[in-house]
Amino acid sequence: MKGGFSGMCAPTFRAIAGPWALDAIARFLDSFWISHSQVPPAVRIRLGIAVHEIAANIVKHATIGMERPVDLQIWAGVRDHDVLVTLADDGVAAPDGLLTRGMPPELEESGRGIPLSRATLSLLDYQRIDGVNIWTLVSERF
Repeated sequence: MKGGFSGMCAPTFRAIAGPWALDAIARFLDSFWISHSQVPPAVRIRLGIAVHEIAANIVKHATIGMERPVDLQIWAGVRDHDVLVTLADDGVAAPDGLLTRGMPPELEESGRGIPLSRATLSLLDYQRIDGVNIWTLVSERF
């Protein structure tokens, strides 16, 4: 793995970014929830939507023009009153201002993933550190 993954603890999920990874992430979250029954169903659903949206953006955008596979890693954990999920990939950087964009016009076919994720989380953050895109998602409190 290239870039800044080296100092991080082992991920709870890892895949090559591609359309096939989205189903694997859904299965990973299903098994994660089995071990964390204290998380209310509504929180699981909203966080699951946000994770899927961010992962889909990674698959669609972070892989553009890459001449090598893009590694996608996820760390997930339940804290006292929320769930923290970090997605990291070593693909193309996200564009500036991505997190502050509003909902696109009604007839627009894309561009809803980030605003929808922001609306369902208590925190959505993006950083690019040493060639690695790091997305931090924190669920609403429960």
